[in-house]
Amino acid sequence: AYGDDRSHEIQVCLSQVDRHLTLRIQDDGLSFNPLQYANQSFPMTLEAAQKGGMGLHLIRHFSDECRYQRRGEFNVLEVVLEEGLEVDRDSSGAVC
Repeated sequence: AYGDDRSHEIQVCLSQVDRHLTLRIQDDGLSFNPLQYANQSFPMTLEAAQKGGMGLHLIRHFSDECRYQRRGEFNVLEVVLEEGLEVDRDSSGAVC
């Protein structure tokens, strides 16, 4: 994802406004838009299953909206959850 041996940072931010929960993942890797890839078909058996590819399907299935942007040197993926959202918070107010 990076093409070099340097240290890299991935930022993950979770925010809530009203009934919208947004997960933003940002990295400085090579340009990669996961939303350009088609969903893989489900295998009929566990033996037929292959590694990889199902994460994107799960994100698309369970989210209400997904957005990708390349901002300068950064990949930014936002995943939005909306209706019927149940949010648990700890004593500090952080989303658990």
